[in-house]
Amino acid sequence: MNDATASLNGIYDIEPPTEPLLYIVESSTIDITVPFLFITAFLITVALILRKRNVSTKIKSRREIARIYRDLISQRINNHDAACQLSRLLQQSLGLDQSLLRTELPAEIHTHKIRWDRFTMQLSVACYSSTGEETEKLSTLFNDAIFWLKAWPNKKHD
Repeated sequence: MNDATASLNGIYDIEPPTEPLLYIVESSTIDITVPFLFITAFLITVALILRKRNVSTKIKSRREIARIYRDLISQRINNHDAACQLSRLLQQSLGLDQSLLRTELPAEIHTHKIRWDRFTMQLSVACYSSTGEETEKLSTLFNDAIFWLKAWPNKKHD
């Protein structure tokens, strides 16, 4: 028995083989992947919330424009009231502090300046004249309002 113990004394000197590199990478991947997925999911969620908030404001404004137009067509409101409501709604939706007539176009859509000037002048006449505009002319103003709502750049502070 003494010979068996003597032959095992040298076994403590033997080192086990090193782990393969692929095994080390696979075992540490989960430590990297899980936090990465959580961070990515968080950033996507924040981006979608911000986008939805901005888009939903424009969608709500478009629905409100459609409601005003339906009220005009069904004669629940007159041409003058429809033009004034449209002007106020656009002023709020575009985030303007002053009247539409005094508003300068942002640089991104400055190429539409003539169209903007024509639109704001017609809307002001429809809103502030005692007779208002004809329903057909107001119809084009509603279409133009939707165009400006789409074309207007998003506010930087949103």
